[in-house]
Amino acid sequence: MPKVQVLVDDSNRVLGTFSPASVADDGGPAQAGFRAGPGQRVVEVELDESVLRLDPDSLHQKIEADHLT
Repeated sequence: MPKVQVLVDDSNRVLGTFSPASVADDGGPAQAGFRAGPGQRVVEVELDESVLRLDPDSLHQKIEADHLT
């Protein structure tokens, strides 16, 4: 299962997702991801491939229900 970084606010609302595997490998250093601001945090979750195909709103709702409660 792929790991996904999730940016979450202090009320456990998903603000965005990032899949580290989606970074292109062009031979240079690959450093990408979220940086949490005040009142935010970054969590890493494992998701089934089928979940990753959901539209963004449904994906965020699924993550909130299954991983943040």
